Amino acid sequence: MYRLIIAILILLYLWFISYNTFFYVNSKRLAQEKQMRLNIPSETRRKILIELYNFTCMVASISNTKPFLIYGTLLGQYRSNDLICYDFDLDYGIIESEYDNLYETVKSIIHDRPDLTITEYPYLKYIGAKFFQIYHSSGLNIDICVFKSHNDNNNNNNNNNNNTISRCYPKWYLKKAFGERQTTWQYTDCFPLTAVTFLGQTTYIPCNPTVFLESWYGPTYMTPDTICNCPRCQKLNNSIRKRLLSSK
Repeated sequence: MYRLIIAILILLYLWFISYNTFFYVNSKRLAQEKQMRLNIPSETRRKILIELYNFTCMVASISNTKPFLIYGTLLGQYRSNDLICYDFDLDYGIIESEYDNLYETVKSIIHDRPDLTITEYPYLKYIGAKFFQIYHSSGLNIDICVFKSHNDNNNNNNNNNNNTISRCYPKWYLKKAFGERQTTWQYTDCFPLTAVTFLGQTTYIPCNPTVFLESWYGPTYMTPDTICNCPRCQKLNNSIRKRLLSSK
């Protein structure tokens, strides 16, 4: 019995260390990425992001999937039908049932693009999470965030009025990463997706984008804010954000 208690305590200790190390390493990585991307002039940054957007549209067409705009990319589309001038990534959601097809398609064609690499984080699988990124050699990237439908075995059924969706992460991770912000929405606020023309190509957004934008950025999301008010970006030093804007 004594040995069992000791073993449990050791496992709990190792879990605690791993849990906090993951968030520490992730936050350091994000800070390093942001610093590196500050050196990219605004016009160059915009050109690369549009190139990454066109690549995503091509992959979606080949894989017959519908990745949809979320976070800052959705905010820019909805507010001005353009990229936010100080953004340096593209944010997409994908329903869980389409994830593997999209991921495998990217893997199959990315070898023809030496300037692009695909990154999937193996440790996320151990917590039941799904997420991958496509990185450009400049450091700019595409985030592909998986959304899971709850109480539904057919994610493409558009008559699931009582179902909800959330990021494909455990609840404890969502709590740690997003704090008190909303992380679950009605399925019918997202699906069926709405087709829109953005940056000269057809893409998709949630059918009720305002619900998502208000939950992510607050009720004043339509007012441009040079300091992004998502939790992670709030940690950026004001001078960093000013440097991004001054490079326009």
